[in-house]
Amino acid sequence: MFTCDLGGMAVAEDGMTGTKASRRFRFMNAASIGATAWICSVFLFALSGCKGQDPIAAFQTINKPCEAALGVTEDVVTKLSRSWLRQTHFPGSYVHNVKSTDSQVTPYTATIDFRYHTLSLARDSEEEAKAINFPDQKGLRIDDRWVIHYAYVNSTWIVEKVQNSSRITSPVSGTSEAQPFSDSTVEYLVATRKIAIACRPPAAH
Repeated sequence: MFTCDLGGMAVAEDGMTGTKASRRFRFMNAASIGATAWICSVFLFALSGCKGQDPIAAFQTINKPCEAALGVTEDVVTKLSRSWLRQTHFPGSYVHNVKSTDSQVTPYTATIDFRYHTLSLARDSEEEAKAINFPDQKGLRIDDRWVIHYAYVNSTWIVEKVQNSSRITSPVSGTSEAQPFSDSTVEYLVATRKIAIACRPPAAH
């Protein structure tokens, strides 16, 4: 049996709404009670915030904050052992996809596939690092692609796995080195891009 809160009044799967309603239902025959329970169950399923909410709609609570966070240019200045590092992250493409499966364990899966590139340059002082103006000044360029795989399990979206690939290009020689697609973790993603914490399911924040 499950309940949902309707404006402060508990509605149960068996169709009872409060004391007066339960007294009334005592005089209903079995068929009427069964029909009432079915109608209530359908109504409960359609309610936002109930356990039976639409998985696709529920995924938007992850997708929308993630897309908003990754859609902005981000400047980061970090103190290293002997210098200060300036990094600017420029947004790229962003695609999300949700699909149903034949699995009863994971009836839905989803992916968020996004790209961005980062320009990095070190300076002796924090002031000098902050004064760097990308892209006018050349810096080490890293092109990243991340794919976050989600699964809908027990009425909850979880991160199933994370994959990453990158290409590093030297500002001096112009040569680049590609890192092939490989498995990663949400923790590493967030350590690389702190704002990517918005791409984790709300309960995991």
